[in-house]
Amino acid sequence: MKIVTCLVLLAIVAVVRADFYMHNPRGSNNRLSEDNNNRNNANRLFDSQNNNRGGYNVGDSNTAKNGNGRGDGTGILTYYKTSILRVEWTNQHGGENPNVNTQVVFQYMCDDQSATYVDSNSVTQELWNTDLLRDGDGSIGNAANQRVQDDTQTQRGRHEPIAFYQHCSTRNRNRGLFIATENIADNASARRTRQDNAGTQYGSECPEERDYYPYWHPTPWKDIIVLTSNMTQCELYQTESQNVMAKGFCVDQQHNNRDDCIDDGSQWYEVAPWGIPAPRCEPLAFSRDNHLGNSIGGEPLHFNWTIPSEVTNDAKCVLRGRYNISTDDYDGWNQFYEEDEDGDVISPITDDPNVNLLKGTGRAAGVQLNVDVSQFGRTFQDRSHTFIIKDRPADIPAEAKIYNLNVRGRRGNIVQVYPAVEYDFIPRELVVTPTDYVHIAWTGSLSSPDGAGQGAANSDKNNLVCTASAGHSVPLTFADEACNLFTTFAQHENFATAGVGGATIDELLNNAPATYDGGLIQPGGGQVGDYYFLNTRNNHFSNRSQRGSIKVVASV
Repeated sequence: MKIVTCLVLLAIVAVVRADFYMHNPRGSNNRLSEDNNNRNNANRLFDSQNNNRGGYNVGDSNTAKNGNGRGDGTGILTYYKTSILRVEWTNQHGGENPNVNTQVVFQYMCDDQSATYVDSNSVTQELWNTDLLRDGDGSIGNAANQRVQDDTQTQRGRHEPIAFYQHCSTRNRNRGLFIATENIADNASARRTRQDNAGTQYGSECPEERDYYPYWHPTPWKDIIVLTSNMTQCELYQTESQNVMAKGFCVDQQHNNRDDCIDDGSQWYEVAPWGIPAPRCEPLAFSRDNHLGNSIGGEPLHFNWTIPSEVTNDAKCVLRGRYNISTDDYDGWNQFYEEDEDGDVISPITDDPNVNLLKGTGRAAGVQLNVDVSQFGRTFQDRSHTFIIKDRPADIPAEAKIYNLNVRGRRGNIVQVYPAVEYDFIPRELVVTPTDYVHIAWTGSLSSPDGAGQGAANSDKNNLVCTASAGHSVPLTFADEACNLFTTFAQHENFATAGVGGATIDELLNNAPATYDGGLIQPGGGQVGDYYFLNTRNNHFSNRSQRGSIKVVASV
């Protein structure tokens, strides 16, 4: 068996419970519709390596729970092609921080994708497709064994195709990868890695693909951006991305490289690249280590994603973020699997090493470090619930920009929701020009873990009403001259009541839908000015301040 060596992204870190949580779009952390703080099933769709308390429930569109205590699970947000979405997250260890090396990789997958190749008879064949992408409806519970096993189990969530996982389970692991002192058999499959040497199944994810980037076999993920503390790696990320590079596989699926495949008399085929631009590669903003908080300037870690235009209209998609963290204890880019002459693994790190701090003096002062080599090089991730991508409305000029304005967070104060966040509009401060449009929409859960807030327990409810300034807590009425965010009474009423209507809306929004799409507006009718707004529910000043602003300027 030839050893395959690749330059890959290895995450290296001392033993910590580092975490990565996506806040917009709402990251699931494998939650679905649990009304408890801890998720029920960490294996449901993917291996996050995160704390069980993280994540947001899937959105609901109705106003009352179903018989099983859950909402309908159909609160899916829509984003228009080429619109601008602010993606926001927190990660426990830093970016551009001398204590750690970091990379954050964002990718997306939609249900209109397939991996195809041309066989030896010049016939196009399908390796797998993503047409059954879904969140799951929770009707069969969230027990650890409730993963998708076949395509008929439509109640269960599914991201990667089942065939993708099956290929991973059959294919030999890449034996060129550094495994420290972990005991992984030479003939183990790509299910087993240094980080997960048991080969645990998480949805239909392939552990080897999850732990290493760029990956060397076909995956269903398209790359968006790599944010890194080492910009010298950008060329590799971009040239090796499946966006622009074909990825190969062997018909005899046990072989993980072309030479072994052909030497064994099998066929090696390539899946064409996605044919989209290489991912952006940019510096990761500074954040403190051991801190799930904001970056310099008080803003959360974020980037602006231009929603792709090449997807099919009404495609259902999911966003994935992976967080790789490393220290300088060994060279993660050039450390490969090695054995000494006795067949023992050569590794610069071992579990719980003892270090004599007075070595060389004839005296001893031994200390033991808390090190787990399976976590020395670690990848965390989070994924959104599904969302829809639609064609731009025909009456919107092609040159006009569309900005998405959403709601992040869940019910409760900062202690109750952590490591999620409290309610807020996102972006909190949006700057546009008179010709731009803003797409205002939000989604929430009817079975969210309960916490401080007004109205019916366990429910995310929102509205949007104008205020005179960022410092005002009492909203303006439509009759107030300063209430000029909306140009018609219909807009004012719809956003204030989440589409229910003024005559029938409950004062605490209890009968409002958890998910509402207000469509596109031009703030102030495209007039230059500052426009302020807030949500009237769950806005107690002592524990949250769900407010926002839109500034319309002549040019950006």
